[in-house]
Amino acid sequence: MQRRPKAGVTRSSSLWPVLHSANPKYRSTRWSNWFKRYPRETIRIEESSKVFQFFRHTLKRMGRNAGLTEEMRDALSGPIGSGGDGRDYRDGFGLKALSQAVTQIAAPEAILALLE
Repeated sequence: MQRRPKAGVTRSSSLWPVLHSANPKYRSTRWSNWFKRYPRETIRIEESSKVFQFFRHTLKRMGRNAGLTEEMRDALSGPIGSGGDGRDYRDGFGLKALSQAVTQIAAPEAILALLE
C-alpha cells in the first residue's frame, strides 16, 4: 500500500493529488460527463433525470428512509458547506459513526435481487 507523503498535507488536501480537473474543487467532472452520455448512448435510457447527481439524490432519500439526520446524510453524500453553517463532508463525524450510519441504510429490492 502506498501512503501519501505527510509534508504539506492538510485536512483539505485531496486524496488523489495527481488527479487533475479544470476545477480542483470538483474532481468528478470528467466521470460525471461520461456518465451523462453513457445511459443515453449505451443503454438507451432517455429520462433526463438519470444523471450522475442521481446517485447522491438516491443516497439522501435512502438515508431519510433509514431515519438518518440531515447532518449525517450530508456527511455521507459529501456536499460542501451544506446549509451555510460550516458543516462539510470533511468534518463532524468519524469513520465509526459514518460506518454505523451506512449499515442502517437498506438497499432497494432491485439491488438486493442482483445479489441473489
